[in-house]
Amino acid sequence: ARFSPDGQTVYFMTFTATGDNHTSRSFVYSINAGGSTLPPPPTQGQLLRSASISLSAKLLRNGTVNVSASVTVKDENGVSVPNAAVSVSWRLPDGSTQDQTASTSNNGVARFTTSGRRGTYTLSVSNITKAGYTFDRTNSVLSKTITK
Repeated sequence: ARFSPDGQTVYFMTFTATGDNHTSRSFVYSINAGGSTLPPPPTQGQLLRSASISLSAKLLRNGTVNVSASVTVKDENGVSVPNAAVSVSWRLPDGSTQDQTASTSNNGVARFTTSGRRGTYTLSVSNITKAGYTFDRTNSVLSKTITK
């Protein structure tokens, strides 16, 4: 065996001697003894993002408004994340707030509903949690408003 001048790589040769130049084989191997210089493999699916929020509102005959929301959760690779807990806060037309939490479905969507009088409703995502993940607020859609 021979080491490189910095001592980080060892080279060695193996051979099989059969007595015949046509069937004898030699192989040269090298081993990096100084550790890997390759970067670590990228981490997959460690960030949670609110990729989109959709709102719809329906005015009922009695003047009550039913508002529905869908929050789509994806990881940093754009893959839908099931079973994440999404916490939201509704701001209702009278200025009051309602907090709700729902889990995402297999396609990464959490659904919420509220109702009240006519006016403006705002849904704000306050947190998304799942074991092994971190909520990426910076790259998330955090609120949406609808008026009915």
